[in-house]
Amino acid sequence: MKTKTKTTNGNWINDIETIVNTDNFATYKGVHRVAVYSETSGTGKSNAVETIANGFFESSPLYEQQRADGLQPIVLTLFVAQEVDSIVGPMLLRDGSTVCVPQLAALAMLKGLPLIVHEFDQFGDSTETIFNAILDDLRIARVSLSDTQTIKARDGFCVFGTTNAKPETLPERLINRFDCYVHAANVSDKILDIVGAAWAEILQAQQRERNERAYFAPINPRRAIAAQKLVENGLDQSTALRLVFGPDQERLSAMEATLSVAGTSHNDKSKRAAE
Repeated sequence: MKTKTKTTNGNWINDIETIVNTDNFATYKGVHRVAVYSETSGTGKSNAVETIANGFFESSPLYEQQRADGLQPIVLTLFVAQEVDSIVGPMLLRDGSTVCVPQLAALAMLKGLPLIVHEFDQFGDSTETIFNAILDDLRIARVSLSDTQTIKARDGFCVFGTTNAKPETLPERLINRFDCYVHAANVSDKILDIVGAAWAEILQAQQRERNERAYFAPINPRRAIAAQKLVENGLDQSTALRLVFGPDQERLSAMEATLSVAGTSHNDKSKRAAE
């Protein structure tokens, strides 16, 4: 499904839009988890992610029923002292019984909605397990609530995460769950327009001096599947690898070369078997 979610300009913003605009985004046939990071705060990550997620929700056929029901994408900000109930829903008295009412992350999974998680690195001891479950593969993602309800994710559920942490400093069990990592390497044009030309020049110069290094994700089965899904859903292999693993051209070229050789070898074997 192709959707129109164009917002402000900027390579990293275009990268988010490219991912969202792939066929089958937010279904089990495509990718559904996107992390946006930069060590510098104030680059416009949160605004860009919310704008793109809302644009996708408003235009995608996936959400016709959700829009008719008056639902919207859900925004959640994590903090270390957070309790599980504040992520998935509180216990309430209903008709004489105590039940857990799905809210925020659990509601997004149940109804098939975009979930925007700001500061996704700020999970605490009591919420890490539940957050990992929320970020699981779409076919198996589920959370158990306090009253023994089990909420399973459905098509339409997708996660956009933002953080100012370096991805390599986060637990592998967390960063491994995102399909794509996008480096918000520069201040968005929307922010630059707000501050004006003089401040824009200063901010851009500061960003160049800081010269943040982009993350390059280690190769593992989950990321290989994500890259393959992006290719199957409309992206060329170079773009898919960059969005999943990071913009290290030397490593990407080596990966492409290996994949090309492996693909040629597989085709040759298939031809010989058919003769």
